[in-house]
Amino acid sequence: MTRDTYEETVDTVVDRYGKTKKVTEEEAEQLKRELKRHWGKIAKEVGAGASATKKAVTKNAAAGKRATRKSPTPSSTKPRNE
Repeated sequence: MTRDTYEETVDTVVDRYGKTKKVTEEEAEQLKRELKRHWGKIAKEVGAGASATKKAVTKNAAAGKRATRKSPTPSSTKPRNE
């Protein structure tokens, strides 16, 4: 998620929230500013989580390749007619 996408999402959500709840325009704008200030922290947490996930997926994929056995060919699975 980019900063622009995050800010657009905040705008959309707060606008909808303001329509459903009794929130003044000033309170809605204050909420938008507050949420947008948290972008730096969110970006760090998401970035750290993404790299940890990538490492785990890569590690599991490598383990899966080592554990995979060669499957039998279709011709070797046919019953023999004797």
